[in-house]
Amino acid sequence: MPRSANLLALLCLLSPTLAIAAQNSSCISDRLIESRDVPDDSTIIFHLRGGQVWKNALLTRCFGLKDEPDGFTFQPTDPDTEELCSNEVTIRLNSFHSTCQLGNFTRLK
Repeated sequence: MPRSANLLALLCLLSPTLAIAAQNSSCISDRLIESRDVPDDSTIIFHLRGGQVWKNALLTRCFGLKDEPDGFTFQPTDPDTEELCSNEVTIRLNSFHSTCQLGNFTRLK
């Protein structure tokens, strides 16, 4: 069995949530974001330069996200990174001051 498979099997035993995150890990560069749409309190659509579109399904519903008048900011796990990675980045709602966590990214286009 390859090392990565052994590690994934160990993660499954220790934490099914971590195993799912490891399988679905993907990142986008915050420098490539041209715009973002918030269709509901559980989803953010990122439009990147070059035409790529990515959807992020937040780990849990982020109450107030859709109606947040002042937007939100990203708080990466590693503050020195310019990447937003699945299951690793917290967002802070600027008006409501609540925090939510990004979930898995899915490429739409």
